[in-house]
Amino acid sequence: PFSGLLFVRNHKAGLTSLMKLHGSLNWARCSKCGEIIPWHIGGFFEKFHFPLLEDSQFVHLDLASQLSASGLKHCEQDVKPDPVIVPPTWNKTEYHQSLSKVWSRAAVELSDAENMFLSGYSLAETDLFFRYLFALGCVGRTRIKRFWVFDLDEHAVRPRFEELIGPGTRARFRFIRATFRQAIQFIGGKFSIRTTI
Repeated sequence: PFSGLLFVRNHKAGLTSLMKLHGSLNWARCSKCGEIIPWHIGGFFEKFHFPLLEDSQFVHLDLASQLSASGLKHCEQDVKPDPVIVPPTWNKTEYHQSLSKVWSRAAVELSDAENMFLSGYSLAETDLFFRYLFALGCVGRTRIKRFWVFDLDEHAVRPRFEELIGPGTRARFRFIRATFRQAIQFIGGKFSIRTTI
């Protein structure tokens, strides 16, 4: 149930951080102060139970439409029922206050990153904000070892990223035609990753 994921591997701690730059279907907003309140998956399962399905390995978790029934409160009020999702446009001013902590952390993490894996993000021409965030995050002294992009639309997406990274990182660039699920399996197979959300 996520949108706009940034995974960052911390080799010293042996952990992988997960940041959701464009919001998430399980994020609600305080109706009074505007603070983002996450509805953790554990809280979802406390309210909604699913029988074990023998004929399928997939279960549809409809977190977004159930936010109004989450019971989440902030400032002693119920949260707004709509999930916090940021469209991939250049102007994200209205979301700056609520997501500034996430974006600031992302810039810091990018500046220290040695490996970058992107999946399910097409780098839309209108999303100038991500280009600026990437440029800001790449001013660190860490040298990028891998810049891998996973997407099914190689014709449209690959040239955008090749233009973004420039000649210095191009030798470390790799485009892999894969879905998000395949990308996670591929990366997990290459690295021993323990994820914390």
